[in-house]
Amino acid sequence: MFPLVLIPAMACDRRLYDPVRPLLRGVKAQSLIGRGETMAANVEQVLSHAPERFVIVGTSFGGRVALETALAAPDRVRGL
Repeated sequence: MFPLVLIPAMACDRRLYDPVRPLLRGVKAQSLIGRGETMAANVEQVLSHAPERFVIVGTSFGGRVALETALAAPDRVRGL
């Protein structure tokens, strides 16, 4: 099973996913928040802090960051 990277919505933090974390038994999950000025900067930040291979999930704007991350690094993103 690949690690899970969670990208919260804009103006949110990792606490957005606190209700679902207990349901992710056995899954290594981390929240990453891009603080870049551009989408490319956000994607770069996510990729620089994410594991080598991972599944990515995003909410609202985080979903767009997740999609762009998957498109930028299809060799690393194992699921969206």
